[in-house]
Amino acid sequence: MEQARADFAFLANTADAKVHLVEDRAGLGVATQFLTNVHGWDEAAAARAGDSGNRMVWVVTVARWDDDLPGMATLRQVSRQSDPAGLTARSMHYTRGVCSAFLMRDASAAAAANGLIDGVAIKAAFEAMRDHVPTDLEGVRLPGSWTPTDRQGSTTVRLYRTDHNFGAISTRHVYTTTMPLRPDWLGW
Repeated sequence: MEQARADFAFLANTADAKVHLVEDRAGLGVATQFLTNVHGWDEAAAARAGDSGNRMVWVVTVARWDDDLPGMATLRQVSRQSDPAGLTARSMHYTRGVCSAFLMRDASAAAAANGLIDGVAIKAAFEAMRDHVPTDLEGVRLPGSWTPTDRQGSTTVRLYRTDHNFGAISTRHVYTTTMPLRPDWLGW
């Protein structure tokens, strides 16, 4: 990257691999700005990377644990099943997992309302969802829509940046856009 004088680089591997990469980059003095996908960075990766992970830009699809949104109370109730004291701050990966379970619950309930809960009925229920946010998780997840030919869910992309300042890690919103639905992007 230094030889190519790259100003920006997109990293599509997992968070653990990126921690090592940004540490190496910092040790070599490479100033390239990194952008990563939704699976490529989280609060734990930022903490492990320390100063090396400063300025990482990443895609965020769900609320942060400390966000004050209506659905966060439900998310914290779910978390208390394994953390009764409520002391553990959960990562965005955790939040996405809870949202996925709630989406399946909503699709199963819609299928049941139509008389049958099986794979075909659940698939049809998902494909009928438009701008759907899981019930009781309002504000926690971006609204999603699915069709028989499009499984992208959401075309809204929110970018956040990690700032690491003398051990204090923060994330801040830097940009939001809506991407076009392009058939040639399906499956990527």
